Amino acid sequence: MRAVLMGHGGAQNRGCEALVRTTAAMIPGAKITLGSSAPEADKSVFGGSIDRIIRNGPAAKPNPMWFLGAVSRRALKTDLSLPFVLGAQKQAVRECDLFVSVGGDNYCYGKPYWLMALNKEARKAGKPAVLWGASVEPGSLDAAMRADLNTLTHITARESITYYALKEAGAPVTLAPDPAFILPAEKVPLPEGFADGQMIGVNVSPLVMRYENAPGVTLAAFRELIGYILGSTSYGVALIPHVVGEADSDMKVLSHIAEAFPGRVVVADPSNGAREIKYIISRCRLLVAARTHASIAAYSSGVPALVLGYSVKARGIARDLFGSEEGLVVSAKELKSAKTLVDAFKGFVKREDELRKHLETVLPDFIGRAGQAGELLRKYI
Repeated sequence: MRAVLMGHGGAQNRGCEALVRTTAAMIPGAKITLGSSAPEADKSVFGGSIDRIIRNGPAAKPNPMWFLGAVSRRALKTDLSLPFVLGAQKQAVRECDLFVSVGGDNYCYGKPYWLMALNKEARKAGKPAVLWGASVEPGSLDAAMRADLNTLTHITARESITYYALKEAGAPVTLAPDPAFILPAEKVPLPEGFADGQMIGVNVSPLVMRYENAPGVTLAAFRELIGYILGSTSYGVALIPHVVGEADSDMKVLSHIAEAFPGRVVVADPSNGAREIKYIISRCRLLVAARTHASIAAYSSGVPALVLGYSVKARGIARDLFGSEEGLVVSAKELKSAKTLVDAFKGFVKREDELRKHLETVLPDFIGRAGQAGELLRKYI
């Protein structure tokens, strides 16, 4: 029996790595074909745990086919490059017993034309097609996206905002926490200077900076925050990269922050994988994060997280865990000044004990439901 996991952005995104590891573990005995944006790099990460790795997605940049796709998507609302680049991916879908789109964000930022084409291929081949652990911006659900989603065999939404939007649209959807909630942590040596249980973990990404309304405000806000933590509290600061791919590496931002506080902050090793990073986050007292899966690593370890969010997923996950995202998610689009994040952090710290106790109460059920969602995949395999 073979399952195709498509939509994986490459394991240098540790959230993507976590999704692949946990999803594959939910269908033991199945051979896995992984569609990856970075197939060669992923072979060294996953080793023999993945049977076959192929390239997924539209044409890679720079490439004439990439240019054709970019222009046609913008001008014609379709992707004319797809017939030229989806050959191996379509073949993998035809040969599989189950087709799973594992990239939780793939429907979060507009139409994924290439995945929609593969969904159509799965329907033609009579294969079950599942969109797995998804977030979808309700405002992006136009007629074309609804038509595509409504023909899938099943969808799991990882937070309730997406769930209710898809349910209203008539899609076959179940609410289930992100699969990464069940990722086991793997113990590694803590970074030099890391005071166990007394560090504020900090994660920043170039992606979140694209949503800022005032140029430079995100970096300024994190510098202000770290200055406040080091100057006004007894805690240390650990900078934690969660995406290290060349195009979108968190180190592009974190290195600037480290340079602003020489010798006063520690930096987690960027080569650590998803399980090792989760262990480091689990030893932090609190986390302030921009990456969704960095926050999930914290939540699922019982560590309260303050999230600088830029999409439905941050709000939805916090709402489902705590009943409200108020005081737990700061909108990147509404980050008005460098002091906004400090003010949010002060209120967040006051709630530390309350938030930690709440996580202790809700996590067993939350993690249990994340694991139970695997039954949806196993029934098709």
